[in-house]
Amino acid sequence: MNVTFNTYNTYNNYKKSAQRPQTFTGKEEAAERILNAAENTIINSVTGDSKSLTSISQKYDNFCNWVGKHICRPVFDNSLVDNFSDKIKDKDNAIKFFLIGGSAITSGVYMQRTLTNKKMDKDRKKTLAVNQFFTFLLSTAGALFLDKHLKSWWNEKKEQYFDLNVPNAEAIRNSMKEKNEKIKLRNEGLADVDKEPLYTLDSYLEKFGKKHFLDSKDYKNLMTKMKGFAALRSIIVFALVYRFLVPILVTKPANIVCDKYLAHKKAKDAQKAQQVELKPQNDVKTAA
Repeated sequence: MNVTFNTYNTYNNYKKSAQRPQTFTGKEEAAERILNAAENTIINSVTGDSKSLTSISQKYDNFCNWVGKHICRPVFDNSLVDNFSDKIKDKDNAIKFFLIGGSAITSGVYMQRTLTNKKMDKDRKKTLAVNQFFTFLLSTAGALFLDKHLKSWWNEKKEQYFDLNVPNAEAIRNSMKEKNEKIKLRNEGLADVDKEPLYTLDSYLEKFGKKHFLDSKDYKNLMTKMKGFAALRSIIVFALVYRFLVPILVTKPANIVCDKYLAHKKAKDAQKAQQVELKPQNDVKTAA
């Protein structure tokens, strides 16, 4: 019987296995388990059975409930606010009224603090208060003017956004066009007061837009964005006018006018004081 040892193949197999890098399956799983265990340990140590944390959370909830009940409800849940809301709810953009109101409060507080500042000269206090009042009026008028004249351009950009981001935008516009053609036929021969208004893109989407969307969530997201365009316009315009244009264009000229007025007033007061000092001397000479 002949026995043969194939040493060459055995050596080659050993050499290949020695050169091949060792791999450990499951090292990622082990590391992940270790990290999860550490994370759970930290979380449990912080929020596990901490009585102090529970107490703080309970106190915070009680504070929020108290603010809502005793401050927010009396301020916002009353007939005055309800009447104001009813008047502005159908306006083109109600947010600009709140921006004007906030600016009026800020300007009023500034004027009140200026006038009650005991460390400031009396004449300068009045001048600065008047300056702030006219700055508020000019800012508000400028913001309303700019907001109104940007409306048509802004609506064009909004409709461009609609055309680019709604897959069936063309079908929606065609449907709106058909309804407007029917309205035009019904309006023929009627007085302007009795005519039915044509649909705009916003009004059409508000009334019929939902039927064009398979997913109600997509429709809600689109309407939220479309309504947000008008609010964004006023926010940008009022912020630009109140915080940028007016401080640059108005504040420095107003300060120059204020300084000239104060200098003129001081010179006039000094002249009056000099006349008062000279008057007794003239009286004495006349008596003599």
